[in-house]
This record gives sequence, C-alpha cells and structure tokens, in this order.
Amino acid sequence: MNRKMVLLRDGGESPFPGVVTHSSAGTSWTGFPIESRRLSGNGSLEDFALPAGCLALCVRGRSRMTLDAGTQKEQFDFVPGRLSTGRPGYEIRQFSWSGEHELISVQLSAPRLPLLGGARADTIGLNLAVRCGFRDAQLQRLIMLMFADIRAGCPAGNLYGQSLSLALIEYLAERYCEPHRERRNGTDRMALSGAQLKLVHDYILANLAGDLTVFEMAALLDLSPNHFTVLFKNATGHTPHQYVLSERIMAGRRLMEGGQRSLAEIALALGFSSQSHFATSFRRATGLTPRQYQEHYSSGRRRTYDFIEQVP
Repeated sequence: MNRKMVLLRDGGESPFPGVVTHSSAGTSWTGFPIESRRLSGNGSLEDFALPAGCLALCVRGRSRMTLDAGTQKEQFDFVPGRLSTGRPGYEIRQFSWSGEHELISVQLSAPRLPLLGGARADTIGLNLAVRCGFRDAQLQRLIMLMFADIRAGCPAGNLYGQSLSLALIEYLAERYCEPHRERRNGTDRMALSGAQLKLVHDYILANLAGDLTVFEMAALLDLSPNHFTVLFKNATGHTPHQYVLSERIMAGRRLMEGGQRSLAEIALALGFSSQSHFATSFRRATGLTPRQYQEHYSSGRRRTYDFIEQVP
C-alpha cells in the first residue's frame, strides 16, 4: 500500500510542504508512490534529506527556486514542463521558493526498487543524478501517464502501474545515473524461449478476467519482474501490459461476434474495470467503438481491420 511522501529532518520524518491535491496513497496503485502538491507564495526548508530517490515535475504556475546543498548551489525557474531529480540521502541545507506552483512528485521508494527492478534498481537508488530545472519530454510523459491513472482511480489495473514503473526504472538507469551511463549487459539480445513464451501466453489466456501482474508472470519463469519484462519484449515486441491488452481486445472481438453477451458482461469477463474502460481501450486499439464493431460485424459488411497498439 502506498503512503504519503515524507522528508527526513531532525532524526524523524516530516511531510513535504504544500497542499496535496491528488495522491496514490490509499488507492490500488501498485507503482511508485506519486502525488501532486500545490505550493503558494514564499517558502523555505532547512536541514533535511531525501529518504528515497525523487522526481518532481512542474505542471502549473511559476516559482523561483534556490537550492543550497553545500557543495552544490542552484537557482532556477520552476515552470510547467521543468523537472528536478534527487537521490536518497541527499542532504540539503536550505531549499526555498518564491511564487505559486503545482508539481507532481514520484518517490522511488526503497522497498519497491529491488522488487520491481532487481539489480538495476540498486544503481538508481545509489546513483540517481541530482539535477534541477531541466526538460525531458519522455520522462515527463511517463510521469503524466502514471499520474493520469491514479487520478482516474487506477482503472487499468496492477499490471499498468507496474509496467510504467519498470519503464521509469529503465529510462532513469539509462540517462540519469552517475557517474556514467551504465553499460548494457547483453540482455537486449536475449529473449524468452518458445516454451517460456507459451507458458506465459497460456497463463494470460487463463486469467484474462483477473488483475494480471508482472510479478505473477515473472514468477512463472523464476525471473525478476524487470528481467522478465526485457526478455518478454524482446520475444514479442510488446511490453506485458501491451500484450495482455491486445489479448483482451482480441477476446472481446470474439465474444462480440458470438452475440451472446452484453458489453458490460464482456468487459467484466476480460478484466476491464468497467464497460467504459473496455470501450475506451477497444477504440484506441481498433479505431472503432465496441458498438460500431458489432454493427459492422452483424450487418454482413465485415472487413479486415488493422489493429494498432496505442498503449504505453
């Protein structure tokens, strides 16, 4: 279960400043803790440290930031699209801001790192670079996808949150770890064997109605979730989340063509959180709503559609 984010001060924990507007705490979100905060006017914090790696993305407003960490001193404008990163244990003498802004923060909480990312997570935990006020469109997109899901009530299920967190680990490890970008260990050339892929595929088909997770699929092959995700994508060209969604969409087509179930029943049978979630996912994948697909199929004017994955 996620909890609210904290800072380390005076030998104990203190809350982050500002007013929380949305949070993964208390939700079913299984990725890294994430929340949005609104900070107004002028403020300052002194003598504190980060308990875990942290990402911050400005989404609204404008503030002038000043950071004093002893050997590192920074002044920068925090405006929408600007990011900052910090590593665990990073001690800050003073941090101040002037101006109202809203930010989204993601905490790479230590207990989740080994579970999600295996050995690569240790590199992120220890060596995440400290950077202030930079831009990175891909990192911004990953954070916004995570935030959008918790704001919507986590309709995409556990697998989606885990997949985004794994993608975040991979991206940070490649671009924001010190002292140097870590060398690939040959994993990119490895993939699941045919037998392994069949085992996972059969498990997915048998559990489409459930809330499938990366942890469960990786455990079938005695692999870490991060290692499994890389090998799975090398074998299929898709992330586990994309693959499961594709199988659910194909199963949905077959059930609609059978004409024996309502759309609400089909959504439930395929593990979607609601009929609306099924309809949205189906339209993104096919370009048609479920009802439009039914009409085309039942009218006898069935044609071949190219199904395009548009999920992260």
